Amino acid sequence: PVVVPEGPVQQVAAAQIIAQLSGDQEGLAIATRFDSESGQMNVSTQGLNSEGGAPVLWIVPADGKPRALGILPVNGTGTLNIEPTSRSFVQAGSLLALTIEDPLSAPFEAPTTPIIATATISKI
Repeated sequence: PVVVPEGPVQQVAAAQIIAQLSGDQEGLAIATRFDSESGQMNVSTQGLNSEGGAPVLWIVPADGKPRALGILPVNGTGTLNIEPTSRSFVQAGSLLALTIEDPLSAPFEAPTTPIIATATISKI
């Protein structure tokens, strides 16, 4: 007979897909965490001056084509529901970029203003 020892079962934490965006805007701090199972990206922003525009988060994967992920909260926390067609691009090595767009131009096809913050996505 095979004896299986009893004891606590060790849970292995799922890998986290994260990024910390930074740029030239003083005091700007943006943190993201993506849940690949739910397709939700938790976002925390601080010191973001959007000057009445829409702070749009973009994913720029290896093909170099930016894709809008959504509009960020100006200062605080929020959740972006990432479209199923974009989820596979949110992976380690892809670039996140932030621009301030005209909210009336949604849906956003490509950035029309300068990038103010970037980060490379990491998996920990």
